[in-house]
Amino acid sequence: MRLNSLKPGAGSRRTRKRVGRGISAGQGKTAGRGDKGQRSRSGGYSKVGFEGGQMPLQRRLPKVGFSSRKARYVAEVRLHELARIEDESVDLAALGGPVVNTVIAAVVTAGVAVLVVLPLAYLTSRYGGRAAGAVHTVVAGSFAVPGLLIALAVVFMALKVPGLHVLYLTLPLLIFAYVVHFGVQALRSAEVGVATVDRRLEEAAQTLGAGRLRRLLRIEAPLMAPALAAGGGLVLLSTMKELPATLLASPVGFETLATRIWNANEDGFLADMGLASVVLVAVSAVLTWLLVIRNSEHLR
Repeated sequence: MRLNSLKPGAGSRRTRKRVGRGISAGQGKTAGRGDKGQRSRSGGYSKVGFEGGQMPLQRRLPKVGFSSRKARYVAEVRLHELARIEDESVDLAALGGPVVNTVIAAVVTAGVAVLVVLPLAYLTSRYGGRAAGAVHTVVAGSFAVPGLLIALAVVFMALKVPGLHVLYLTLPLLIFAYVVHFGVQALRSAEVGVATVDRRLEEAAQTLGAGRLRRLLRIEAPLMAPALAAGGGLVLLSTMKELPATLLASPVGFETLATRIWNANEDGFLADMGLASVVLVAVSAVLTWLLVIRNSEHLR
C-alpha cells in the first residue's frame, strides 16, 4: 500500500452537485440560492429603510412639529414679570383703572347701540318691506362675524380712509367696533319695544297738538324703556367680556378687565387672574341690576 493509492471508503464522499448548468438540471437559474444579485451573495443585505436608491419614505414625508424633552423643565421668564413679584398678596386697588374703563366702555356702547338700532326697529316694525328686511339682515349678519375680523376691518378703515386717521387707536373707534359687532343684540329688543307702543296713543297725542319729538319723549320712550333696557343690557354684558376687539382697537394704555385677565393668564399670575374674573362677574351683575332689572321692575 502506498500513499498515492489511498482512497476514501466507498460511499463516504458524494459527488458535488453541479449547479448553474441550465433550468432542466433543477439548479440552473439561481444555483439553489433562491435569488440573484446582492441577495444571493453571502453577507449581502440591505439596510433598514433602503428603497433601492430612491429617496426613502422617512425623508420624503414632511416634518411637522417638534417636542423638546427640555420643555417640561424650561420656561421663559421675562424681566417685567420678575419686577411685578413683590409678595404673595393680591392688590385689589390695582383693578380700579380696569374697572372704570370697562364700565365706561360698556355703558357708552350700550347707549349708542340702542340709539343706532332704534330707527331700524321703527322701520322694520312699523313699515316693513324688502329694504327694511335687507338692512335687518346686514345688521344681524355682523354678529356672526368674529370680533377679531371686525376689529381688523375697523383699524384698517381708520388707516386707509382719508380723514379717519385721527381716530386710530381712540375710544370712539373702539366704541364703533363694539356697536358694529354687538348692536344686533339690542335690535330685537328694540323691535319688541316699538311693537308695544299703541298707535292710538300716538294718534291721540297728535290730535292734541303734540309734536313728533314730544310724543317720542313723553309717550313712546317710557313705554319702550323696559325693552330698550333689556337690549342695552345684552350689549353691555357682551362688551364687558370682549377681548379681540379690545386688544386691537383700544387706545394705548386702555386696560379693561378682559385684557387684565388675559395678561395675567399669559404671565402666569393665576391669583390676579382669578381676582379680576370675580370682579368682572360682580361688576356685570351690578350693572345688569342697575340698568336692566331695577328699571324694568320700576316701569311695570
